[in-house]
Amino acid sequence: MSHINGSNASYRSEIDGLRALAVIAVIINHFNSRLLSSGYLGVDIFFVISGYVITESLTRRPCKNFVDFIQGFYARRFKRILPALIACVLITSLILCLFDPSPGVTLRTGLTSIFGASNIYLYSLSLSYFSPLNELNGFTHTWSLGVEEQFYLLYPFLFWIFVTRNLHSAKNVNRLLFAITVLSLASLLLFISFYETNPSAAYFLTPYRFWEIGLGCVISILGTLGSRQPQLLQRLRPILSLLFLGLIITVLNRPKEAEVLNTILIALLTMLAIGSLKKGQLAANILSVSPIRKIGLLSYSLYLWHWSVLVISRWTVGIHPWTAPFQLAAVLLLSLASYYWIEQPLRKANWSQTTLGDIRIGFISVALASAAQIGIGILPDRTLYTGDKSIKGLVNQPALSTPYRIQGTSNKGWMGEDCLLASNQDVGKKINRADCTLGSNVTSNRKILVLGNSVAAAMVPGLAKLTSGGRTDVIIVASYGSSPVAEIANKTPWAKANDYYWSKVVPDLLLQLHKGDIVLIVNELGLLLPHDINAPASATLAQLNTGLASLGRELKARGQSLAIINATPFIRESGCMPNVAQEQWFNGFGGPCLFHSKQYTTARMAPLTRGLARLERSQGVIVIDLMPLFCPQDRCTFQSLDGTMLYRDGNGHPSVEAALMAGDVILRKLRTTGVLR
Repeated sequence: MSHINGSNASYRSEIDGLRALAVIAVIINHFNSRLLSSGYLGVDIFFVISGYVITESLTRRPCKNFVDFIQGFYARRFKRILPALIACVLITSLILCLFDPSPGVTLRTGLTSIFGASNIYLYSLSLSYFSPLNELNGFTHTWSLGVEEQFYLLYPFLFWIFVTRNLHSAKNVNRLLFAITVLSLASLLLFISFYETNPSAAYFLTPYRFWEIGLGCVISILGTLGSRQPQLLQRLRPILSLLFLGLIITVLNRPKEAEVLNTILIALLTMLAIGSLKKGQLAANILSVSPIRKIGLLSYSLYLWHWSVLVISRWTVGIHPWTAPFQLAAVLLLSLASYYWIEQPLRKANWSQTTLGDIRIGFISVALASAAQIGIGILPDRTLYTGDKSIKGLVNQPALSTPYRIQGTSNKGWMGEDCLLASNQDVGKKINRADCTLGSNVTSNRKILVLGNSVAAAMVPGLAKLTSGGRTDVIIVASYGSSPVAEIANKTPWAKANDYYWSKVVPDLLLQLHKGDIVLIVNELGLLLPHDINAPASATLAQLNTGLASLGRELKARGQSLAIINATPFIRESGCMPNVAQEQWFNGFGGPCLFHSKQYTTARMAPLTRGLARLERSQGVIVIDLMPLFCPQDRCTFQSLDGTMLYRDGNGHPSVEAALMAGDVILRKLRTTGVLR
């Protein structure tokens, strides 16, 4: 989010106006994405502006000596970026430790942001930028600074190599233009190609974002070449600049679902706007109005501090219409203090007598700030935390792959990893049914085959209750991220494992069942239900019904039964974890968890529930409803009526305690329908 103002002659106030538009869009989106659904694209506007401004800055500072050129560039970068960033990271970290019982991810993100690498760290967590869990990380927003800083590791060298100290040589500038264009096109192709298959990489990592900053470089280089524009285009520039500005605002209001197209549009429109804006035009005059321009000047501080205020608010009072004015005031006051007391004074100050000395001080600052951040992180567990340090109603939770055995049975039990497809690397894995069975192979006369995703693995302790004292064997074989039926195309990182699961593993297991046996599907059906049931979601539900009907008929023809657990609350969307779900003194007005009401949850589940009810009537599919267990009150929270934690994590995996309670419900339903005695 950086910017450099040059001399008064070269200063373009309308660029600060564009920055203002970008940062306002981002802040509105982060306060409430429904107000400006694609406002997060303000970051992409910043990327293009950054490429333009950095090229203009290098153009205005020709230098005959490579060492002086590079040292001067990085000295200015240190002065521009580090002071406000370090202050924000350290202050925010200390405050969040008061309210976050497990601040490790936030602290590590802050630490990596000081080194310009938080985007890489966030990618390593394999979280989408839009994941609710990222909304509780105090430094999620610094990913964009990482992209820019990594771009700075390459671009000044390219600039020097291709321009070769002679900026007035059109041939040399053309070489730079060609190099940036080729690299940007390659980056754009990477972005488009990988957004579907690896969206986190396409979002967070610099090679996939290079093209946006490159567009800003290109429009600056084209201006340097000074190609004469046709008279008609010159006359149309005032109209075009207004058009591009209007289209930028339109794209910021487009639905978030068209992310790739929106990103490409906003970057191209920003590039065209920069190229067409000119002092004296109506669009330029609008963007140069004093309040707008001043917001642009504050944009870096606004970008840094607005997220700190929002995250601290999510952990405490929440974000509501009545709190928004106070939170906006806090953002503005912190940004003004940062700008006037930290940014500007330290940027203009002489850190040392030489640019090399400035760089040394920059590295020392990074080292000291990192040491302070690490020091906060290695304090004894929850030293600064001011809430209740215990997690009520949640015992130590074993890993999903931990083996489980029923005491007193003759077999070795469920062997965990041997019964799971945990990644695409498990394609071809041989599953031995005997290693995945709870019960007694000697006295049992019925088998229940449990199929599903990681939720099935979390439910193992409860599924053990279905053995009915040794009269039934329960076979549990799951594939992480799997679809509930083979008919639903799988687009998760476990897609290959899912295909192997449904094409090879499941058919082999089904062939080993006998008359009277039961197949129980334990999956996360809520993932099939977006906020608004659109055409693709309706098609997926239809595939679910088709798949269940087909499997049900196949089993019925063999004298077997099919059962399925209906969707449970949309707990993934809460952005919550067990250790923050319980009420604390500081979150009485809301807290960090975004829980849905039972009414909303039931209404959103209605299309799925209706389809399952039809299958129950027509095909005899047994539908098991766990909603009364997982949502016993008006709001679907992490806790039962007696305070027991129902989930072990923020991804909807039931806790051992909830699994045991669910086992009773499943057993009762199977007995009521007569398929299990």
